[in-house]
Amino acid sequence: MRRFLRIGLAVIALAWNTGLKAETVRVEPDSAVTPGSTIRYRDLVTSLLPDILGDGSKADVTPGKGIRHIGGADMLAYTVQTEPQSISRLDFVSPAGKRALILFDFGTAEDAAQSVAILGLYDLAGEPKLLDAADVGYDRFTSFQAPEIAFAAPDAPVTFFRSSHLNAGEEYVQTSLVSLAGDRINLIDSIGTMNWNGCAWSIMSDLGFRATSGTIRATIHIRKTKLDGTGCEPNRNERRIRPGRIDGTYVWEASRKRFKARTAAFKSIPFPGGDE
Repeated sequence: MRRFLRIGLAVIALAWNTGLKAETVRVEPDSAVTPGSTIRYRDLVTSLLPDILGDGSKADVTPGKGIRHIGGADMLAYTVQTEPQSISRLDFVSPAGKRALILFDFGTAEDAAQSVAILGLYDLAGEPKLLDAADVGYDRFTSFQAPEIAFAAPDAPVTFFRSSHLNAGEEYVQTSLVSLAGDRINLIDSIGTMNWNGCAWSIMSDLGFRATSGTIRATIHIRKTKLDGTGCEPNRNERRIRPGRIDGTYVWEASRKRFKARTAAFKSIPFPGGDE
């Protein structure tokens, strides 16, 4: 009996630590948020932005008007269409109960380079109740990033987002780790990577995450391939980047209810397109 109990507890722990039941789905603005409910996703947009809807077609988003950006107040200053281009939803269970993360992608702002991707955290115990909201967009396209959600600490789910844009064969990516501890949306870290097709080298970087008890491990695998390079001179960063891996660790500090980076390696990643 004890053996079966241990096996059962191990399975429960695995499901908690990996978030096996969490899966992102796309939803339509006019569909019901919960079965049988009269509340639609379009209603959530109205309740999410009550002070900034303007004339109903555009909204000016600035600090102090109910929405914050996980990267800080200097990331907020743009005009956005109030009709989301897409809505994605991720359901999970926290110690406090059933929760849903709903990502409203409003597309690229009129007067800023980044997309406006407002994340709402909702309590689904009854009718959807907004617990917190923040803009998680860093670049032109923003979406959930695998593994989407992880449970490295019992009361602090972590979710992941990928913002990117393409420019002349170069892909710039900003990946955000976001804590949901205490039903609040807070940035843990934002990691910049780049996929580069130059004339001398092709440099590709893949970022992945693994959650264990009390720890989130991030690894960047860098692949570098020599190209023909006829008639071109690689810049300094392109020459100095080496293939291999870069590792980083984020450790849960229970007393402060936060994850803390145990490495600064991601802050000094050279981008091949610069000569810094």
